[in-house]
Amino acid sequence: MIKKLQRNARNVAFALRAGVKLRDKLTLTWMLMKHIAVNRGWMGFSGEPTTITAQHDGRTFAVQLRDNATDIIIFEDIFQQRCYELPETAFANIVDAGANIGLASLYLSLAHPGADIVSFEPVEHVMCKRNAAHVFDFALGKTPGMVNILIDPNNSGGHRLEIYDSDPGLRRLEVSVHRLDQLIADGTIAAPDLLKIDAEGAECDILEGLGEHLKTLRTLVAETQSHANHKWIIERLRAAGFTRIEERILHPDASLPSDAFSIIVAQR
Repeated sequence: MIKKLQRNARNVAFALRAGVKLRDKLTLTWMLMKHIAVNRGWMGFSGEPTTITAQHDGRTFAVQLRDNATDIIIFEDIFQQRCYELPETAFANIVDAGANIGLASLYLSLAHPGADIVSFEPVEHVMCKRNAAHVFDFALGKTPGMVNILIDPNNSGGHRLEIYDSDPGLRRLEVSVHRLDQLIADGTIAAPDLLKIDAEGAECDILEGLGEHLKTLRTLVAETQSHANHKWIIERLRAAGFTRIEERILHPDASLPSDAFSIIVAQR
């Protein structure tokens, strides 16, 4: 109970700090606290988007968040917990793989002004285009073709490839899959020096799809969803010459860096 109260107090302080105008502060506060009323059955989420003017490290920006259980949590993870904060700032080309509604892309554009950022989001691409500048509406992986994505109705950040979860109760959406190295070869994108991956289990496939360009990648930020994927990525990065590998625990319920919702930050 005390931890929950402390967390709620931090969230309110964050909302008051991040919002620019009074309306923005109150909207963010309500979004961060509304789950309490929803969990008690007093009301529900509308799903409607709201534009908020926010500020981060002296920069003011507009962001669109929906009235649901997920968008505000991702916003808080990125802009309060700073899960994508990096010591290096001189990036020229950034790839956001699994961009969701574009909040990581938005954060990276503020943290690394001047970088060319491309975002890949096969499901939430409509919202993503409201927060990110350059969005592709297909998935990334190691085998080009078509795959089904399972749509999680209660967690817009939890959509995942069917090959990793065969839940028969979830709706399926067929999307195309492309390899990063092929997109680089045909001139669609530039080879990234920073790659961020959050793909609900497909992180290893996306990294494999980078092919030989892993040799020129300077920084990887990857959210892992299993012990096996976490171990594979660490071993692959070490073999590729990454010498600085940091493991961050993102979720408050996680206890080990290899638990779900942990982040690997690797640099050469």
